[in-house]
Amino acid sequence: MKKLLFSLTALLLVTAAASAQFTGNLVINEFVASNDSVGGYQEPDGGFGDWLELYNMGTSDLNLEGINFSDDLTELDKWAFPAGVTIEAGGYLILWVDNDPDQTGIHATFNLSRGGEDVVLSQNGNIIDQYTYGEQDTNIASARVPNGTGNFVKQTPTPLANNETLSANEPATLRLKAFPNPTANTLIVELGATQFDRYEVINLTGAIVMNGLLTRGNDEIRLDVSALASGQYQLVFDGGKAAASFTRQ
Repeated sequence: MKKLLFSLTALLLVTAAASAQFTGNLVINEFVASNDSVGGYQEPDGGFGDWLELYNMGTSDLNLEGINFSDDLTELDKWAFPAGVTIEAGGYLILWVDNDPDQTGIHATFNLSRGGEDVVLSQNGNIIDQYTYGEQDTNIASARVPNGTGNFVKQTPTPLANNETLSANEPATLRLKAFPNPTANTLIVELGATQFDRYEVINLTGAIVMNGLLTRGNDEIRLDVSALASGQYQLVFDGGKAAASFTRQ
């Protein structure tokens, strides 16, 4: 009996230590519970499902295999991250909450409710982070400000980027048209009369994979994206004043 009690105690200590690795480091940073094609954030396969952004505030990469995500505090193990999903230190990760598990990217097997419910991360029944939200607006995010630590405020979405590029009172981020989308080589972005000084291309982990300066006076830019890996990217101008999403084939 003593040996059994020792084994159970050891198991509980290991479980607690594993959960502690994530608590305070892995946070729900932003989510959109009503995402559509008119200004919304596009999925790699072209849809516009609900989505949630995770942020690793720690100094070490995190392996999310087995971490649970749910929309119900009474059913914590509703869905679990599969093997091979990691989030680098200081990085971001997009989880599509749209019940499309066979599509490109990471997709939970249920949808978020626009009318309000829970978003909760847990491990072995221990809550890592959670938030209970009310009714949401279409294409408006609930995001932590300050980034990673603050209360949730409603603002223009900033997927895979610091939420403090915007404030609740700033005008909406300008959504630019990028085509062809998906693309294999060249991405064309229509600027119109709006001018910017620099751009960054950000992948699904939040890493900047391309950046550069822009020459003013052009009504469009052409980017060679042929060196990028296949996947979805966010193109951000001047730190978040404008953005466009695209998929590299």
